[in-house]
Amino acid sequence: MIARGGPSPVSLVEIEEKERKRRNLFVEILAFCLMPNHIHLLLKQLKDNGISEFMKKLGGYVSYFNLKHKRKGHLFQDKFKEVYIEDEEQLKTAFVYVHTNPASLIEPGWKEKGIKDLHKTIDFIENYKWSSYADYIGGKNFPSLTSREFLLEIMGGPERYKKFVDDWLGYKAEI
Repeated sequence: MIARGGPSPVSLVEIEEKERKRRNLFVEILAFCLMPNHIHLLLKQLKDNGISEFMKKLGGYVSYFNLKHKRKGHLFQDKFKEVYIEDEEQLKTAFVYVHTNPASLIEPGWKEKGIKDLHKTIDFIENYKWSSYADYIGGKNFPSLTSREFLLEIMGGPERYKKFVDDWLGYKAEI
């Protein structure tokens, strides 16, 4: 039976926005990439000391994970490092850096030595499950985890961002 009438349907975007407001967030996750031994996060601080508070909570998860799996030590390679973004160009560079990081899994040393197989690298990055890149170029990987509107506007939309990344990787293939 299909119910007719009543309140109009609410979009998924509206539901996600209401949930974010309800949770009283410290940060917005703009982009992420989970690597085997480290993680890259591009965060927008929403409150004073928001990034530090968020990282403390992430540290609490590490303690839980270690207890649950009867292990000790760091879950990630190094301690938390932060870089403050000074301007729009640095933001674009950081955004691309986060999303192209998985290239090192199939092209070790690619940042210094260049990329041998550009098409394989592009395909790998587009399909890398543990990154927000697919969500930015029109796919759906973890769409509710990131706030994409701000960066998509800066980058000119999904198609222009994909072209920006592909061109950057293409430059690395010419080294």
